[in-house]
Amino acid sequence: MHRLLALLPILVLVCLAPPGAVAAETASMLRVEYRLVAFGIDPNGFEGAPRRLWRVGTSQLRYEEPMNPATGTQLLVVVSMPDAWFIDSAARRGTLRKDPDPAGKVKFPAFSPQFGEDIGKMELGFEQQWFAERKAVDAGERVVQEVDCRLQTVEADGKKVTLFSRKADGLPYQVVVESPERAVAVRFQRYERGLAVDKRLFQPPAEVEIQAEPPAAKQ
Repeated sequence: MHRLLALLPILVLVCLAPPGAVAAETASMLRVEYRLVAFGIDPNGFEGAPRRLWRVGTSQLRYEEPMNPATGTQLLVVVSMPDAWFIDSAARRGTLRKDPDPAGKVKFPAFSPQFGEDIGKMELGFEQQWFAERKAVDAGERVVQEVDCRLQTVEADGKKVTLFSRKADGLPYQVVVESPERAVAVRFQRYERGLAVDKRLFQPPAEVEIQAEPPAAKQ
């Protein structure tokens, strides 16, 4: 695995969210398609290929990866709290994990905590809230890949973090984390809010063989 890809979340965190960590529950659905952009990442390879995410607040989530040619696996994560299914779509096998905490919530960080503790608190679908809570400052405008964007920036964990929002509709276009060593972007190819909830997305495919894991102890 590329060393930069290892810094991005590849597994959903099913845990109790601290107060104020995410917005209130919503009855609408978010759909996001995003990819990692960084020097050394092949946009046509597995590391640079698009990932897809659907979520309903902090209770339901679906995450899809492309096929990994190095391992022959294809990760699919489906969460409908308190149930979380971790599935290899290529093998049509998966495991079911149950959250023992009735107040448990699903979290999906935009960046791994390896980028820093505070940056690791930014969640896909709640990027703008993360910047607003840290009183991001306006940083002008820029055209990226022919997309007109407004920029907001904050300093976090010793790094410059910038949100690029589309001028046309105000939706996130990309989030860039910059340090002296590298710049890494999560770029959104698709970002749709307010969709009707499709309950079928938050159940495992019928053709997948599921094995339940032993219940975990409540922490």
